[in-house]
Amino acid sequence: MKVEMETLIGVLDREIVIYRELLELARQKQACIGDAEALPEVEAINAREVQLAQAIAQAERERLQVTDTLTDKTGSQLAVLSLVEIAETVGAPYDQPLLERRQLISQLLADLKAVNALNQQLLEQELSYINLSLQLITGNDESKQGYSELGRKQQNSSQRSVLDWKA
Repeated sequence: MKVEMETLIGVLDREIVIYRELLELARQKQACIGDAEALPEVEAINAREVQLAQAIAQAERERLQVTDTLTDKTGSQLAVLSLVEIAETVGAPYDQPLLERRQLISQLLADLKAVNALNQQLLEQELSYINLSLQLITGNDESKQGYSELGRKQQNSSQRSVLDWKA
């Protein structure tokens, strides 16, 4: 059981490294939002995030294999238990390292969720700004386009423009 527990702790340590890198990438991406020249950097960040997501999936498969092996050796259903329940089941000296890693992973995931939520808000604001800029440049005001309430074409829908096309 010692080998399996050390393997499990090693897998959790790898997950922690991956989640830390994902969090750093999310922060880097946040700095790029609104900077059109940073598009290549964002593309590189996205590619790395895909790689890290695959690494997390692999680590999770390894974790499940270890817990399956532990289940076979101990006879208890560790494969379906949470890390807290596994720590309670195996006891010392592995309970504290498992609980510490679980806490750290939970905190990293919460931080990553918060940064991603902020990034989403920033992207939505950026898109709103771009849409407003396009409307000002082209003179397309969505509230003035189309037909009036009785189906008649509105008179001023094509007359509003920032650019003087007749010049």
